[in-house]
Amino acid sequence: MKKRVTAIILSSFFLLNLYPLCLMSFCYAGEKILTLNGDQFSPLSVGAYSSTQLSGRSCKLFGILQSAYVIYDFRVPKYLDSFAASARVKNPRGKKIDVYLHNYGTKEEQQMLSKPDLDSKWIRWESVLIDGDWRSRSPEFIWARSKTGALDFLGTYGVVRLMFYADGGLPPDEDEIYFIDKVGLIWSEGINIDSLLQALSSDKVWREGDFLVTEGIGIRPPGVPPGQARAMAMRAATVGAQRNFAEVLGEIETVKSGSQAKSIAATTVRGARIRETKYLEDGSVKVIVELPLSALKQK
Repeated sequence: MKKRVTAIILSSFFLLNLYPLCLMSFCYAGEKILTLNGDQFSPLSVGAYSSTQLSGRSCKLFGILQSAYVIYDFRVPKYLDSFAASARVKNPRGKKIDVYLHNYGTKEEQQMLSKPDLDSKWIRWESVLIDGDWRSRSPEFIWARSKTGALDFLGTYGVVRLMFYADGGLPPDEDEIYFIDKVGLIWSEGINIDSLLQALSSDKVWREGDFLVTEGIGIRPPGVPPGQARAMAMRAATVGAQRNFAEVLGEIETVKSGSQAKSIAATTVRGARIRETKYLEDGSVKVIVELPLSALKQK
């Protein structure tokens, strides 16, 4: 059996402050959407600047004299089989923008579709004229991995890297300028159980029959009356276990803002229930929590 790593949480108050609820939004019409503000781009971007032009959290992509590109990193569930993308873009020059995905697989981009300053692992998704809301369409949904290993847009850690590329040129007619307000990655809300079980490599969550199982420990806070301390430890243990499920099911994401990485917690995982509670000698509480596979919304 896999080594079980216990999530030790000092208090639920600490957890909820460390992992604030934001950015992760859910579309209950069958899709799940992870949205980043335009200024939450990777530090590997070139010619991209934070801007207050649109919502106050935008990116200015400035292709003047030389090319520029902005990269957005999305951490997604490793069981993902396909995804689409969306963005809100202001395009004052009225030029087409190129959209690329980073391929962790073996395939390299064709020379005629690549750019001289890009690694050949950047695969062009589409070249499109955007001025307003955009959603991918060529194709709309792209397969996350191919069976041959030639294409792999998830990588080892389940990080989709999306790039918007602006060609350089002389102002005022040949340069390219874009203001990017929001960028989103979209996938089906349903879970492919076979893909999930194949991707389940977390030591925090394991399978027992028809259940996913995890555990959490809450430490008794000092200087608190015994009854209240036990309740706080119980709450912290439960929140820690829920967080483990959320990580595996893709309801907790890590995004980058500048050089800072931050985890984004989702709400309680529906269907999870406490199987066993243990009160330890030091006053801490340990819970074993199970989630029936039947509770997952399957494809």
